[in-house]
Amino acid sequence: MPVDRMEGLKYLTRSEAAKLFARLRKDDYELYCLLYLSYIHGLRASEVLDLKFSDYDIHEGRVFIRRKKGSVSNSVKISDQEMLIYRTLRSRRTGSKLFNLHRSTVDRKIKRAFRKYRLPYGKAHHHTFRHTLAVHLLQQKVDIYTIKEILGHRDIRNTMIYAKLTGYHLDEIQNRIGGYIDYE
Repeated sequence: MPVDRMEGLKYLTRSEAAKLFARLRKDDYELYCLLYLSYIHGLRASEVLDLKFSDYDIHEGRVFIRRKKGSVSNSVKISDQEMLIYRTLRSRRTGSKLFNLHRSTVDRKIKRAFRKYRLPYGKAHHHTFRHTLAVHLLQQKVDIYTIKEILGHRDIRNTMIYAKLTGYHLDEIQNRIGGYIDYE
């Protein structure tokens, strides 16, 4: 059974994600930036909308990610592309936040983009980008513990849903993270 039909998990294929990001970069740079950061860090909508310029330490090349819903906040290295996004947004903004958007505006913009670019409309949700990151990492054979850290999950069982839905074998994952995990 395809992953995007199981338990409501929706994600973009590599080609869908590439198409969306390439077109948004030209058509709606702000939405491109917001979704790009959401994707590379596995951010929820509230987390990306709360990002502040002060969360970035440009000299150290890191950003502090404030996680919600009981997840683990952490500081992560930023890529060259993220540095460019930071500098571009910084030059365009006067406030403290990277994005001056309301959640409902983001939702509308995502739906409009999916319609415009003829992407599966059922996947037109912000959380799709968090799921997409997890699935893409599993497809690249990144171990489940690393994915847990990237997503900020406290409990590995929250991350295991991606492994189960993408067909990874539990024994293989247990060997990679080196320990017994109780899966009730």
